[in-house]
Formats: sequence, C-alpha cells, structure tokens
Amino acid sequence: MRFCIRFMLACLLATTAAGCASAGGGASPDGMRPRETSETRDAESALNLALISDAEQAESSYETALSAAQAAITADTMNPLAYKLAGQALIGLGRVDEADEMLDMAEELRPAYVAEETEGIRENAWIEQYQLAQPLMEAGDYLGAAEVLETANTIYQQRPEIKVVLGQIYVQEGQPDRAIMYFRQADSLIDARAMQVDSAMAADWRDQQADIPVQVAQALISAERYDEAADQLRGLMAQDPDNVLYANNLASVYIETDQPDLAAGVYEELLQRTNLAPRDYYSIGVGYYNLARYDDAAATFQQGARLAQRDRDSIEMWARSIQMYHMQDSTRVTPESLQEIIGVLERWIELDPNSQAGNLILAQAVNNTGDDERTVELIERMEGMVVQVIDLTLRRGPSGGATVVGTVENRSGAPGSQVGMQFTFYDAAGNAIGSQTAQVTLTGPQATQTTAGGRTPIEVVFDSDQQVDGYSYSIL
Repeated sequence: MRFCIRFMLACLLATTAAGCASAGGGASPDGMRPRETSETRDAESALNLALISDAEQAESSYETALSAAQAAITADTMNPLAYKLAGQALIGLGRVDEADEMLDMAEELRPAYVAEETEGIRENAWIEQYQLAQPLMEAGDYLGAAEVLETANTIYQQRPEIKVVLGQIYVQEGQPDRAIMYFRQADSLIDARAMQVDSAMAADWRDQQADIPVQVAQALISAERYDEAADQLRGLMAQDPDNVLYANNLASVYIETDQPDLAAGVYEELLQRTNLAPRDYYSIGVGYYNLARYDDAAATFQQGARLAQRDRDSIEMWARSIQMYHMQDSTRVTPESLQEIIGVLERWIELDPNSQAGNLILAQAVNNTGDDERTVELIERMEGMVVQVIDLTLRRGPSGGATVVGTVENRSGAPGSQVGMQFTFYDAAGNAIGSQTAQVTLTGPQATQTTAGGRTPIEVVFDSDQQVDGYSYSIL
C-alpha cells in the first residue's frame, strides 16, 4: 500500500499528460491540501460522537468513521485528510498497526501534518497503549505487555520511556539482543530530544538514561557478547571507580572469556578496599571459587563471615572452598586443617541443619579424625531426615529486609503432607531481628539411594527496615 502511494506521488511530479492528475486540490510546499467532503465530514462527526459515548457506542461510531474515511479515500486517493481520519478511527478500534499505515500515508501526502496534527494523534495513541500494558505488567505477563508496547512504539517513536521498558522486559525474557537495540534507541533519543521537551520530562528522561549503560552491560553479558560487555564495564568503572558491582561483573566477563589472570587482578584490587560489605566479599569469593583458586576463595568467604557472623551462604562456601582446596592436593590434609573445616562445617550445620551436603562433608571430616562414634551419629541423623534443604540463597533488600529462596526435597515424608519451617534473620553482629514461617507441601516420590525425592521450591520474604546479613532455619 505504501509503495502505491509513493508511486502516485512520483506521478504528480510528472506532466499532467502522463495521466496522473489528482481528483482535486493541488500541491504546496506543505504537501497536498486537505479537502473536506461529505465523507470526511461524516467521519469527523462520528469521531466526535465516539469521544462522548460509552464503550459500546464509541466502537460503533469508530466503525462508522472508518467506513466514511475509506469512502473518502476511494473518492480521492490523494486527499491526506481522508487518511488521517481513517488513522484516527483505527486507533479508536484498537487496530493501531493499521492506523500507523494510514497516518504514514497522510504524512507522505502532506508532510506539514506531522507538526500540525499527526504527532499529537500518535503520542496520544502511544499513551493509551502504555496504559493498556500496565495491568499486564502488574500481573507478571511481561511478554503480553511487550506486544502492546511494541504497538505503541510503532505508532509513535519520539519518546524513550517505552523503549526502556521493552529493553528491561527483553533482558528478563531472554532476548538480550533485542533489549540492547531498544536501550540504545532510547539513549540516542534522549540525547536528541531532551532539549525539546519541558524541564520536568527532560529530568525524568535523564534519570532513566543514567541506568541505561548498566542495563546494556547486563544485556551484553546475557547475549554472551563479552568483548562489548568488557568495554561497556570499563567505561562504567572509569565514571564510577568505587562501584564494586561493575568490577565484579568485569571480572566475571574475564572468567567467561578465559582470562583468569585479568579476573584475579580485578579481585585483588577489590580486596585492597576497606569499605567492602559482606555481600561484596561473597561475590568476590564466588569469583575465586570459579577460578579454582580455593585458598583465596576460603580466605575471602572467611572475611565475609567475620563481618556477618551468621551469613549462612558465606559460611557454606567457606567450608566448600576448604574442602576443594584439600581435594586439589591430599597432602594439605592435616589434623589442624581437619579441625578448621570441622569448625566451619559446624557453623554451617547450625544455621542449615537439614543440608545433606553439609552433614555429609562433616561426617567425612570427622571420620578422617578417627572419631567413629560421632561419624555414626552424623550418618544416623542424615538418614532420619524427613526432608533435606538445598540451593538456599539470601537476597538482601536494598533498603532492608530479605528474601530466601531454595528447594525442599522429600526424603521420607508422605507426598501431600506438610512440613513447617521457621526462618530467623540476623544483623551483621549475629543478633536476631525477626523471623518468618513457611509451610511446605511435600511432593513425591520419596528419595531412594539412587534417586532424588520430589522437590518443592520455597521463597520466604522477610519485610524489615533493617539490613539483613544472615539467616537460619529449623524444621517445626
């Protein structure tokens, strides 16, 4: 359809002898003159009626307006007014992609329409589509919201807000390349238009723009475009050299690109700082663990556990790092090192009593000391567990509180039965600041010696205005 319009416009530049004269009106520097006819007046009347009608009547009026506008197009294919009215009617009917085509045709015939009328029509449609997407986003239907927002982005492309939201959705939904495209479009648009809008909108745009480089870096990592991600992160670090998250992400990129020395160099520089929080030590420790530098990992997790005395996650990884360090070279196993790992493992099990992995590693370490009685006791405790708890992770809230996620595996409970859990949350000094209970419905089958039991994911949310730096649980 658009090709046809362009062809007709080309004809208008030729001589009238070529047989391409319009049905009426003439061209000007602003484009073809809009011409009112009985059909366009009928369309305008129906559009006005739709604005003051209820939803059912409005739909009927938009249908009437569309029919009248189409009749006007048939009568005079060079009348930009007819296309504009058809676009407005289609917007009212929710057929926004088709409306975009009609408005494109109106603007091709009369470029002056862009500044005079159609930009406002498009922006209003953009706002309406954005509002339609809100309930979908609130309900967690992000891909459904993206379909609506894509339509909004089609009808009007001169505002960045929806481009930013689409970028965020596509990162979350595993489409990072698409996300990067939208983030960069938004960034360029803000630079181009911030001086053209009012100061309040410009300030809001600049606030959104400030987060775009970080979001692009995250998307580049998700897309496994590691060289670009490294460049992006180095740029961010140049602007904010104290940002630990940027440095950690850069080190992770170096690990992914098989540059362990560069990654270790980043971690070594980070550990020179005196303002690291427990979560920072944890992320650095994980980095060293992934580099198989288990001695450095253990020391880093230990430092985190000193700052947050009941940080179950750091204590677990501290114990695992010592275990892996011993496994790298059996000559490192000494009576002193065994007592060290036993002490760390006991701290882990105190906070995480139904960790089969923790209990098993502890039993092995105790057995290596020759303490057969306690080894049997630990094995019997494992065998008596109704459930085991695995994959626990603490997510600290930015302004207090926390969420614990993990999995409960059914070892010997009846499928459908319930197990209660009591989670306790602590500050950095190890003081309890609150608790939260959870009821877990066990699924089948039960665990056997060769197969895992039914697994149930858990998510425990603890609301607090206090910083959470540790947690434990007990089975009720």
